[in-house]
Amino acid sequence: MKDPAFLFYSNDFDSGTKFFTDEQTGKYIRLMIAQHQHGHLSEQQMLFICKTYDKDVFDKFIKDNDGKYYNERLETEIEKRKLYTQSRRDNRLKNKNNPKTHEISYDKHMIEHMENENEDEIIIVNKTWKDDYSIYLEEATDALAKLKQDTDWMSNQEKFNPNILIVETLDKSFYNYWGTEAGWSNKKRSKTKQINWKSTYANAMSNPVNKVYKPRDNSQPTTFYKNSKGQLLHETEWIENGKRYYGKRGGKCYEVPMDLEPRPSTQYSLSFSQAMQCKVWVIN
Repeated sequence: MKDPAFLFYSNDFDSGTKFFTDEQTGKYIRLMIAQHQHGHLSEQQMLFICKTYDKDVFDKFIKDNDGKYYNERLETEIEKRKLYTQSRRDNRLKNKNNPKTHEISYDKHMIEHMENENEDEIIIVNKTWKDDYSIYLEEATDALAKLKQDTDWMSNQEKFNPNILIVETLDKSFYNYWGTEAGWSNKKRSKTKQINWKSTYANAMSNPVNKVYKPRDNSQPTTFYKNSKGQLLHETEWIENGKRYYGKRGGKCYEVPMDLEPRPSTQYSLSFSQAMQCKVWVIN
């Protein structure tokens, strides 16, 4: 009989999807349910649920040797539950002919057994960004992506820092410090339980070592544009005559699909993905 359930760690799920939209969260949950019920998923099955390629959601899954997608954490939890269920069966068989064993309270026995079986799981559930660098890194990455989509916040930063490239400066502060173990160690020294990333990245832009200045001809567009999904575009992107472009205005530029996610940074360029059969951003 197929196991009808799997363990769901709400704290881990919340931190991993904190900056997902409601739609992305729904897709992610449906994909995990599909994996639990049907095993590793083909690209066609992934797209059937997601409708279109969603990089943030797809990044939660890795490919096996057959090119099928699966969530590694869910795979581990399914296997752990299988082992636990088997251990319960084995214990019942061992104690079947022992009357004294059956006199033990079922509730008490289950509690003791679960405590022994799930000691490691309890530790996992209680882990926070202070305990695990990967959790910290995910929070830092998600917070940065969220800020880039905050139109009001980005506009204010442009007003307060008229001579610097906001996105590039934020990226530099992340790659050189806040996204590293040195940044993690710095945050761990504080007494705060929840990091104020908005304040952290705002202060990072005031640090001269992070600043990436605009060209003297100020050729970068200062108007913020959005794609068809309402996402804020990168500073090197703009919309003109109903078409979306990236590059340099008046110079070399390329047309971009209107529904494509924003360009992550100037380190990325547009390329056609044979696997996804659509254009995607790839790192240079």
